[in-house]
Amino acid sequence: MKSVAQVMIRWSVQNGIITIPISSNPKRIDENADIFDFTLDQDDMTALLSNYKLLLINYSSILGEHSRVVLHMDPSTGV
Repeated sequence: MKSVAQVMIRWSVQNGIITIPISSNPKRIDENADIFDFTLDQDDMTALLSNYKLLLINYSSILGEHSRVVLHMDPSTGV
């Protein structure tokens, strides 16, 4: 069974979104890297996307404390 984090990282990879998960917990670091032994089918990809209309990407560690990018995503198209 995969964790929520693994599923979301896998979703990002399959959508061509560069994702850099960050953790100081060695177990979670290993878990976050273990996403290449499964794929999400189109139904799963669509179901995940249909639950989120906004994708918040937090770049605070790179660009500063209040730097974020918010992307509006249309659930029907994924764009």
